Amino acid sequence: MDRGNAKQAIEYLRSAIRLRPEFSAAHNTLGYALEQSNVADTAEKHYRRAIDAWPDNALAHNNLGRFLKRKSDYDEAIDHLTIAVELTPTNGAVHEMLGNALNAAGRPGEAEKHYREVTRLWPDSGLAFSNLGAVLASQGQFEEAIRMFRQALKIDPSDTSARMNLTKAQQQQK
Repeated sequence: MDRGNAKQAIEYLRSAIRLRPEFSAAHNTLGYALEQSNVADTAEKHYRRAIDAWPDNALAHNNLGRFLKRKSDYDEAIDHLTIAVELTPTNGAVHEMLGNALNAAGRPGEAEKHYREVTRLWPDSGLAFSNLGAVLASQGQFEEAIRMFRQALKIDPSDTSARMNLTKAQQQQK
């Protein structure tokens, strides 16, 4: 979304909210547009309003969780991302985001569970296997981490991060 389109979208969404203040999807989309326009504090407010208007809005929980993770508010981010996973258990992107938040919060064992689910949901995603490999390596599970990095490279041979992590895991395993 470029600046001109974002500005126009923000105006339309604000108009929609004036007409229907409880319009959850409009609050969520406005939050995203504001976040992309670097109006972070107002974006957070609209994500929260989207959830207040519709507590089962998985996308709003995901967006607020992602937003809070970026602010390093890991506990609340994990709470919202957990709700998003419960509402959309087959959404790999939500599992990945929750795994990222858990890992950033220093909870790699819990992150591992969600990264495994991402590899199940997205078996053709090199990044999914690379993320799982990284969290396994961080827990000293080098043999399995090496297998995951190799799978990531099989899917995407140009993944330099997986290649570097594979080399590092192989060195640490010795």
